[in-house]
Amino acid sequence: MTRPASLLLALSAALILAEVTDYEVKAVQGAVTITPPVDKWRRREDGAVALSFPASAFVGKPAGDYVFTATAINADGTGPECSPGVTWELVRPSTPQVLNVTWNCERVLIQVAKLSSGTVPFTGFELGISGNAAWTLPPFSMGWAIPDQVLNLRFAIGALPTGTSQYTLTARSWFGNGGTSQLFNITRTPCDWQLANLRNQLAQTEKDLQTCTASLANKTSTINTLQQDKTQLTANLQTCNSNLANKTSTINTLQQDKTQLTADLQTCNANKATLNTNLTTCDTNLTSTKTELDTLFNSACVPVDGQKYSLMTKVESGPFLIDNPVTIFWKTNYTSYTMPATMGPYKSAGSLAKLHPARECTGARGSGSQKLFTTIEPCNDFGFTPGQMIQAQLRFTCDPSACTMAGGNMTIPGTCVREYAVKAAWACKV
Repeated sequence: MTRPASLLLALSAALILAEVTDYEVKAVQGAVTITPPVDKWRRREDGAVALSFPASAFVGKPAGDYVFTATAINADGTGPECSPGVTWELVRPSTPQVLNVTWNCERVLIQVAKLSSGTVPFTGFELGISGNAAWTLPPFSMGWAIPDQVLNLRFAIGALPTGTSQYTLTARSWFGNGGTSQLFNITRTPCDWQLANLRNQLAQTEKDLQTCTASLANKTSTINTLQQDKTQLTANLQTCNSNLANKTSTINTLQQDKTQLTADLQTCNANKATLNTNLTTCDTNLTSTKTELDTLFNSACVPVDGQKYSLMTKVESGPFLIDNPVTIFWKTNYTSYTMPATMGPYKSAGSLAKLHPARECTGARGSGSQKLFTTIEPCNDFGFTPGQMIQAQLRFTCDPSACTMAGGNMTIPGTCVREYAVKAAWACKV
């Protein structure tokens, strides 16, 4: 929960709203209320929000349990406090136990027992003079003695008054200092100024050595990181080379497919030209057959004087089928007629032969449905008026490359019986 000079408070992701612009934090212990400023806040990977505020807000405040609550702020104002809050105990570094004090000229060695752990880390020590709260002195060196339960603190006391004085030792932290040790005596004796200068140089050398040691550790860490990066980049290069080989193979395959598709397109264009030629031939045959059928009906089937059969044909063509309806009109003075049982055989599963009685028997009251040629459809109309004009439409749909029709009979009782032929040329066998 802690880090140097800061305190972090994490809020659950379920409580986070996207429109929040800031937060306020409050820490309460009995009658003591602390409202530290939030110096920054960020969203963590798990969706929660971490609020950071300075530890210095707790300097001079009593130790113990604090209940932390937070409120969210947006453009509309401040929301309610989170409940029930988070409890955190502030325990500063314990009171130092001074084991031994030795001095020589302007240097003092103070040996201190290991501090008991608190909830906040200690950041060092300070030496104070009894009766002068404004004066403090930090050690220039700290290190564990053997055994490691003893901490050696070294102070440069050249600025202290000569003679014997009473001193105290206090453990410091970012959240305020801990307890103060019992009084102990230090006697400062003046030394030759050259000796003092040498000691100062030695102290500076020790600091420089520490700096160099830290720098060496950083350089070593940097070298290790660069070595890891080199290993990763080498692996990435191998992966890239493998991917390049795969992509090159894919491009070659696609190029082969393109070549094959180009050849297939040329073949399709040639087939299209052949089909267009066949369609032109079929149109010519249909025109010729219509003329033949017109002549056949108009010369041989005249149920009423002055009224001839009329034959209309229309060619509807698609990419693979030829659709040819033939419509016959005539006057009648009979009451029924029968369509033929069959219009002849036809080939290919894709060919159809259907009868479409647009106005069969009853004129406008006809069903208008399509019937297969192989179905017998008797039709009796009891409401016919003699001499009424009626029509029947014969519709042929077939595959132009495989279709033959031999023809059939249409019988009109009492008026006209005539055989007619639908030839292979008319049925589009090219």
